[in-house]
Amino acid sequence: GGLSRTHQAPPCSPSPPTAPQRTDWLVDRKQLPPTWHEQLKLVKEQVQQALAGLEEGGGEVAAWVKGKESSALTYYTCQQIMSLLEGAHQGRTKNIFGSYTVAVLKTWDGILRAYRKDNLYLGEAARLVATHTTYTCPAVRRRIAGHEKQIEDCDRRVGEYRKAIREGKARFQVACGEWGLSP
Repeated sequence: GGLSRTHQAPPCSPSPPTAPQRTDWLVDRKQLPPTWHEQLKLVKEQVQQALAGLEEGGGEVAAWVKGKESSALTYYTCQQIMSLLEGAHQGRTKNIFGSYTVAVLKTWDGILRAYRKDNLYLGEAARLVATHTTYTCPAVRRRIAGHEKQIEDCDRRVGEYRKAIREGKARFQVACGEWGLSP
């Protein structure tokens, strides 16, 4: 006869962490220091001070960051600010040793370096993912469901109004016939 083969499932790998557990997972794997929250607060303070300096300076970047709190800015928005600043200071941004010559660029480069040190940007991103999956996405789903219900209600009412129009026209026709008028 034939040979029977038994297929074994591959060994189970640990399941990926859920969104709220990602920061703990990063700390457990030594990708984030246990005190990353405190370090991130210090970076956010630097961002707040740098924002104040940008808003006073005016220009395109100042208009873009006007009124923003440091808590609303992430590593990735800080990168965007840095790109805008580099574009505003075209060509005269670095010296022969590769460091920035403009004070504003030095400040924002220091902020980006502080984010990269000890992978603080990973902790911030993991926290944002957790917030969005726990609160923002479900809230958006509820809003979508509410809007879909409103659309269904509006469609139902449109159908009712069309029916009322047809019935009104029919009654008008009958009334005109009773009075001997042409509609």
